[in-house]
Amino acid sequence: TKDGLAGNSVRSILQDREGNLWFGAWDGGVSRFDSRKFTTFTTKDRLAGNNVWSILQDREGNLWFGAWGVGVSRYDGKTFYFFGKEQGLTNGSVTSITESRNGKLWVGTAGGGVFTYAENNFSNYRMKDGLTSDYITLVVVDKNENVWIGTNNGLCKFDVQKKNFTSYGKMVCEYLARDLSDSGITIVSGLARGVDTIAHQTVVNKKGRTIAVLGNGLLYHYPPENRKL
Repeated sequence: TKDGLAGNSVRSILQDREGNLWFGAWDGGVSRFDSRKFTTFTTKDRLAGNNVWSILQDREGNLWFGAWGVGVSRYDGKTFYFFGKEQGLTNGSVTSITESRNGKLWVGTAGGGVFTYAENNFSNYRMKDGLTSDYITLVVVDKNENVWIGTNNGLCKFDVQKKNFTSYGKMVCEYLARDLSDSGITIVSGLARGVDTIAHQTVVNKKGRTIAVLGNGLLYHYPPENRKL
């Protein structure tokens, strides 16, 4: 920071089309480096928040900054515009931002699933729509415009043609658990959410053998929803 950087805990980096480097920092805002000096923008400049986790430059040249716990800001080179709950982004803990070729933005959040932004409107996808978790860590659009979504509970792909999600972590776990159970092998795993739960439930459904390893003893079940399992 003694050289002008917004903060020492850097969470995101982007090089824009003009060659400037942008650094998002925790509790410092965002800094632009033009090869000579740093210029820092914070909430005093109408940045959404000072904890910047993600940065994107869209096809029109606008810069988008995702701020933890607040929402996103769009910067057109002169002015910051804020997008939060009132604009439809109901979870402001933004972890990742990307753009598809048609200009649609995909915004991943911690606990709120993934949002899309197009034609001035936000839409939301969550576990009820097919995501394996509402805690999104990363969003990437591939060359076929399919959207790959990393979560804290595996990987999902959104097929833009079929308009549905495929859960790769869940699919592979179920396949392995079924195959091992059919071979007479006892499944031994933890009892946490995610692949642990999927593995046990798959084997139980097949009336196979499974052993859950508890991290807190027999009297305390975590997560509580797995008590019956």
